[in-house]
Amino acid sequence: MLKNIDEIVLEKYERLIYKVLSDSRILLFNPSYEDWAQELRMCLVQLSTTAVTLDEFESCYPLAYLYRKLKWALVDLRRKEQREGHELIDPAEWSMQIKSEITNNEDTKLLIEAFYQQLGIADQEKLRALVEDQPLSRQLRAYYRKTLRKKFNEFR
Repeated sequence: MLKNIDEIVLEKYERLIYKVLSDSRILLFNPSYEDWAQELRMCLVQLSTTAVTLDEFESCYPLAYLYRKLKWALVDLRRKEQREGHELIDPAEWSMQIKSEITNNEDTKLLIEAFYQQLGIADQEKLRALVEDQPLSRQLRAYYRKTLRKKFNEFR
C-alpha cells in the first residue's frame, strides 16, 4: 500500500518535532506536551502539501530550515495561547502543584514519615536536602535520588 506524502513526512520528521519541543523547554512531563506535538505535526502536514514527493519536499525544506520553521511556528502558537489566557503551566509551577497534592494526601504523609524514620542519619540528611531544595549539583542530586529510590523500593 502506497503512503501519501503527508504520512511519509510525518514518519521521517517525528524526531525533529520532539527536538523542537525539547529545545523550547516543553518536556515530556509537561501536561500539554502531546498537544504541542500535535500542533507541530499539523504544521508539517501543511508544509508537505506543497510537495508531491519526499525528494521535492526535502529540496524545498532542508533540515535546518524546517527546524527553524517549526520552532517559529511553536513560538507563534505559544504567543497566541498567552494572548487568549491559556498559557501552559510552567514546569516549576507544575512540579510545585504536584508536590502540594502529594503532601496533602494523608496516607502519603504517613508513608513518607515511616520511611524517613527507618533511614539512617546520613540518608535522612540526603532526603532533607532533596525535599528542601538545598543547592546541590546535578550529579549529587541524581545520586541522592538513586540511592533513596532503591531504599524506598526495599522499604515498600
